Amino acid sequence: MKNVFSLKSGSLLFLLCTISLFVGLYFNEDASGGGTRADFINTWGYVQALKQNIFIDSSQWTRLLPLHYLFISFLDSIVKNEFLPFFPAVAYFGFLCDQKITHESTKT
Repeated sequence: MKNVFSLKSGSLLFLLCTISLFVGLYFNEDASGGGTRADFINTWGYVQALKQNIFIDSSQWTRLLPLHYLFISFLDSIVKNEFLPFFPAVAYFGFLCDQKITHESTKT
């Protein structure tokens, strides 16, 4: 009986989160206060500058380590689209999460 209740509550939680996501998208909600958009706009110049010279000083754009910016710069030089390099990373992260959930659910 406890497993049936757990399954129903999990399904209900998933449904509520999905509805909340679509409502947020409809109203153009940004929970971070514009932080992610501003971060992308501020650091995209650094990604573009890395295409010209990988030893450029990053202090004008960011104080973070440049490894992921180098990776994005490399992908952008191949793909020629500023949003496309992020899709494989998101898909791979989703795959890893799915594998972890599947592995943990088969243990019990």
